[in-house]
Amino acid sequence: MIALSFQPLGDDDVGLSVKAVAERVGFPPDKIYIDRDSEASAGAYFSGFPGVNMIVITTKLKELLSPIQLTSAVAHELGHWKRRHNRIEYFAMILRTGLFFGMCRKTYGNEGVLRIFGFTETPHPMIPVYLSIYFFWPIVQDLFNGIHAIIQRSNEFSADDFACDLGLAGELRDSLLLMAARTFSFPLFDTWCSAWYLGHPTILERVRRISSRRR
Repeated sequence: MIALSFQPLGDDDVGLSVKAVAERVGFPPDKIYIDRDSEASAGAYFSGFPGVNMIVITTKLKELLSPIQLTSAVAHELGHWKRRHNRIEYFAMILRTGLFFGMCRKTYGNEGVLRIFGFTETPHPMIPVYLSIYFFWPIVQDLFNGIHAIIQRSNEFSADDFACDLGLAGELRDSLLLMAARTFSFPLFDTWCSAWYLGHPTILERVRRISSRRR
Protein backbone atom coordinates (compact mmCIF):
# COMPACT_ATOMS: atom_id res chain seq x y z
CA MET A 1 0.00 0.00 0.00
CA ILE A 2 1.39 3.38 -1.04
CA ALA A 3 1.17 6.19 1.52
CA LEU A 4 -1.09 9.08 0.55
CA SER A 5 1.84 11.48 0.81
CA PHE A 6 3.78 9.63 -1.92
CA GLN A 7 3.74 10.90 -5.49
CA PRO A 8 5.52 9.59 -8.61
CA LEU A 9 8.58 11.27 -10.04
CA GLY A 10 7.87 14.22 -12.28
CA ASP A 11 9.50 15.26 -15.55
CA ASP A 12 11.65 17.98 -14.00
CA ASP A 13 15.45 17.81 -13.84
CA VAL A 14 15.37 15.62 -10.75
CA GLY A 15 12.80 13.22 -12.18
CA LEU A 16 14.57 12.83 -15.52
CA SER A 17 17.96 12.29 -13.89
CA VAL A 18 16.69 9.71 -11.41
CA LYS A 19 14.61 7.91 -14.05
CA ALA A 20 17.65 7.65 -16.30
CA VAL A 21 19.81 5.90 -13.70
CA ALA A 22 16.90 3.64 -12.65
CA GLU A 23 16.30 2.53 -16.23
CA ARG A 24 20.03 1.99 -16.65
CA VAL A 25 20.06 -0.69 -13.96
CA GLY A 26 16.62 -2.13 -14.70
CA PHE A 27 14.60 -0.68 -11.82
CA PRO A 28 11.10 0.53 -12.81
CA PRO A 29 11.03 4.35 -12.51
CA ASP A 30 7.34 4.27 -11.59
CA LYS A 31 8.35 2.57 -8.33
CA ILE A 32 10.31 5.62 -7.18
CA TYR A 33 8.28 8.11 -5.18
CA ILE A 34 8.59 11.53 -3.61
CA ASP A 35 7.30 11.73 -0.03
CA ARG A 36 5.52 15.08 0.29
CA ASP A 37 5.32 14.78 4.08
CA SER A 38 7.03 17.95 5.33
CA GLU A 39 7.74 16.29 8.69
CA ALA A 40 9.84 13.50 7.16
CA SER A 41 13.59 13.99 7.67
CA ALA A 42 15.91 14.41 4.71
CA GLY A 43 16.70 11.00 3.28
CA ALA A 44 15.97 8.27 0.76
CA TYR A 45 15.29 4.62 1.43
CA PHE A 46 14.61 1.36 -0.35
CA SER A 47 11.76 -0.87 0.79
CA GLY A 48 11.45 -4.35 -0.61
CA PHE A 49 9.05 -7.24 -0.12
CA PRO A 50 8.61 -10.33 -2.29
CA GLY A 51 7.33 -8.96 -5.60
CA VAL A 52 7.08 -5.38 -4.34
CA ASN A 53 10.00 -2.93 -4.40
CA MET A 54 10.08 0.83 -4.13
CA ILE A 55 12.40 3.72 -3.38
CA VAL A 56 11.18 6.79 -1.52
CA ILE A 57 12.81 10.23 -1.59
CA THR A 58 11.71 12.78 0.98
CA THR A 59 10.88 16.33 -0.04
CA LYS A 60 13.52 17.73 2.31
CA LEU A 61 16.23 15.71 0.58
CA LYS A 62 15.01 16.83 -2.82
CA GLU A 63 15.23 20.44 -1.70
CA LEU A 64 18.65 19.93 -0.13
CA LEU A 65 20.56 18.28 -2.98
CA SER A 66 21.15 19.13 -6.61
CA PRO A 67 19.59 16.78 -9.21
CA ILE A 68 22.83 14.87 -9.81
CA GLN A 69 23.56 14.61 -6.07
CA LEU A 70 20.06 13.30 -5.45
CA THR A 71 20.57 10.81 -8.26
CA SER A 72 23.70 9.51 -6.53
CA ALA A 73 21.71 9.01 -3.31
CA VAL A 74 19.09 7.06 -5.26
CA ALA A 75 21.89 5.05 -6.90
CA HIS A 76 22.96 3.99 -3.40
CA GLU A 77 19.42 2.74 -2.71
CA LEU A 78 19.39 1.00 -6.08
CA GLY A 79 22.50 -0.81 -4.88
CA HIS A 80 20.51 -2.27 -1.99
CA TRP A 81 17.91 -3.48 -4.48
CA LYS A 82 20.30 -4.80 -7.10
CA ARG A 83 22.40 -6.71 -4.58
CA ARG A 84 19.31 -8.07 -2.83
CA HIS A 85 20.14 -6.82 0.64
CA ASN A 86 16.46 -7.02 1.60
CA ARG A 87 16.69 -10.82 1.36
CA ILE A 88 19.43 -10.76 3.98
CA GLU A 89 17.09 -8.80 6.25
CA TYR A 90 14.29 -11.34 5.72
CA PHE A 91 16.64 -14.19 6.53
CA ALA A 92 17.87 -12.40 9.67
CA MET A 93 14.29 -11.83 10.83
CA ILE A 94 13.38 -15.47 10.29
CA LEU A 95 16.57 -16.66 11.99
CA ARG A 96 15.98 -14.41 15.01
CA THR A 97 12.41 -15.67 15.36
CA GLY A 98 13.56 -19.26 14.96
CA LEU A 99 16.23 -18.86 17.61
CA PHE A 100 13.73 -17.39 20.05
CA PHE A 101 11.11 -20.10 19.66
CA GLY A 102 13.80 -22.78 19.53
CA MET A 103 15.07 -21.58 22.90
CA CYS A 104 11.53 -21.57 24.31
CA ARG A 105 10.96 -25.12 23.11
CA LYS A 106 14.31 -26.30 24.46
CA THR A 107 13.83 -24.77 27.90
CA TYR A 108 10.20 -25.80 28.43
CA GLY A 109 10.34 -27.88 31.60
CA ASN A 110 14.13 -28.00 31.38
CA GLU A 111 15.56 -29.26 34.67
CA GLY A 112 19.02 -27.94 33.89
CA VAL A 113 17.71 -24.38 33.87
CA LEU A 114 15.93 -24.99 37.15
CA ARG A 115 19.14 -26.30 38.76
CA ILE A 116 21.06 -23.21 37.60
CA PHE A 117 18.58 -21.03 39.49
CA GLY A 118 18.56 -23.23 42.59
CA PHE A 119 15.09 -24.78 42.38
CA THR A 120 14.69 -27.75 44.69
CA GLU A 121 11.12 -28.51 43.65
CA THR A 122 9.75 -28.85 40.13
CA PRO A 123 7.58 -25.80 39.29
CA HIS A 124 5.35 -25.28 36.26
CA PRO A 125 7.17 -26.19 32.99
CA MET A 126 6.82 -22.59 31.79
CA ILE A 127 9.03 -21.26 34.60
CA PRO A 128 12.31 -22.28 32.87
CA VAL A 129 11.03 -20.58 29.72
CA TYR A 130 10.37 -17.33 31.58
CA LEU A 131 13.79 -17.47 33.23
CA SER A 132 15.51 -18.13 29.89
CA ILE A 133 13.71 -15.24 28.18
CA TYR A 134 14.65 -12.89 30.99
CA PHE A 135 18.25 -13.95 31.60
CA PHE A 136 19.55 -15.92 28.59
CA TRP A 137 17.77 -14.42 25.60
CA PRO A 138 19.29 -10.90 26.02
CA ILE A 139 22.76 -12.46 25.69
CA VAL A 140 21.81 -14.36 22.53
CA GLN A 141 20.03 -11.31 21.13
CA ASP A 142 22.97 -8.97 21.74
CA LEU A 143 25.31 -11.40 19.99
CA PHE A 144 22.89 -11.80 17.09
CA ASN A 145 22.34 -8.03 16.81
CA GLY A 146 26.08 -7.38 16.71
CA ILE A 147 26.66 -9.87 13.90
CA HIS A 148 23.62 -8.52 12.06
CA ALA A 149 24.91 -4.96 12.43
CA ILE A 150 28.27 -5.92 10.91
CA ILE A 151 26.44 -7.44 7.93
CA GLN A 152 24.32 -4.30 7.56
CA ARG A 153 27.48 -2.19 7.64
CA SER A 154 28.95 -4.30 4.85
CA ASN A 155 25.74 -3.82 2.85
CA GLU A 156 26.04 -0.04 3.16
CA PHE A 157 29.55 -0.15 1.74
CA SER A 158 28.33 -2.48 -1.00
CA ALA A 159 25.57 -0.03 -1.96
CA ASP A 160 28.13 2.80 -2.04
CA ASP A 161 30.28 0.68 -4.35
CA PHE A 162 27.31 0.18 -6.65
CA ALA A 163 26.76 3.93 -6.94
CA CYS A 164 30.47 4.43 -7.56
CA ASP A 165 30.42 1.81 -10.32
CA LEU A 166 27.74 3.92 -12.02
CA GLY A 167 30.20 6.82 -12.13
CA LEU A 168 28.61 8.77 -9.28
CA ALA A 169 31.38 8.53 -6.68
CA GLY A 170 32.08 12.26 -6.49
CA GLU A 171 28.41 13.19 -6.38
CA LEU A 172 27.69 10.61 -3.65
CA ARG A 173 30.57 11.88 -1.55
CA ASP A 174 29.39 15.49 -1.93
CA SER A 175 25.81 14.56 -1.08
CA LEU A 176 26.90 12.77 2.10
CA LEU A 177 28.96 15.73 3.26
CA LEU A 178 26.18 18.18 2.41
CA MET A 179 23.53 16.16 4.25
CA ALA A 180 25.77 15.86 7.29
CA ALA A 181 26.43 19.60 7.32
CA ARG A 182 22.89 20.80 6.65
CA THR A 183 20.96 18.35 8.81
CA PHE A 184 23.40 18.30 11.74
CA SER A 185 23.30 14.50 11.61
CA PHE A 186 27.04 13.88 11.53
CA PRO A 187 27.49 10.67 13.55
CA LEU A 188 30.46 11.04 15.87
CA PHE A 189 30.74 7.39 16.79
CA ASP A 190 33.74 5.18 17.25
CA THR A 191 34.34 2.79 14.35
CA TRP A 192 33.84 -0.32 16.49
CA CYS A 193 30.75 1.17 18.12
CA SER A 194 29.17 1.98 14.76
CA ALA A 195 30.01 -1.49 13.44
CA TRP A 196 28.61 -3.48 16.38
CA TYR A 197 25.72 -1.33 17.61
CA LEU A 198 24.56 0.87 14.74
CA GLY A 199 24.91 -1.33 11.68
CA HIS A 200 25.89 1.73 9.69
CA PRO A 201 29.34 3.18 8.93
CA THR A 202 30.04 6.76 9.90
CA ILE A 203 29.94 9.53 7.29
CA LEU A 204 33.72 9.87 7.45
CA GLU A 205 34.24 6.16 6.83
CA ARG A 206 31.98 6.25 3.80
CA VAL A 207 33.54 9.43 2.44
CA ARG A 208 37.08 8.08 2.82
CA ARG A 209 36.14 4.84 1.10
CA ILE A 210 34.37 6.60 -1.75
CA SER A 211 37.28 9.03 -2.18
CA SER A 212 39.75 6.14 -2.40
CA ARG A 213 37.74 4.67 -5.28
CA ARG A 214 38.10 7.88 -7.24
CA ARG A 215 41.89 7.75 -7.26
